[in-house]
Amino acid sequence: MSSVFLHLAEIRQMTIPLPDLPAQRAIVAEIEAEQALVNANRELIRRMEAKIKAAIDGVWGEAPKTMVEYTAIPWLFPLKLPLW
Repeated sequence: MSSVFLHLAEIRQMTIPLPDLPAQRAIVAEIEAEQALVNANRELIRRMEAKIKAAIDGVWGEAPKTMVEYTAIPWLFPLKLPLW
């Protein structure tokens, strides 16, 4: 496998095709809309996780502070069981 080197003078002579300005603005708008959806989904996940935690805490009370490790073969199947 060989390497190809470009000299700065060659790079300066290259022309890189870009979409026209309206197309660039449309691309940016689409990316921003997608980012807004991502942010909204992150917030939704945060809220759902809080609701799930509240529901579990309501059923089981506060999460146990002490965990007991039990396994027949410790290095193969480590299980953590809450004390209640």
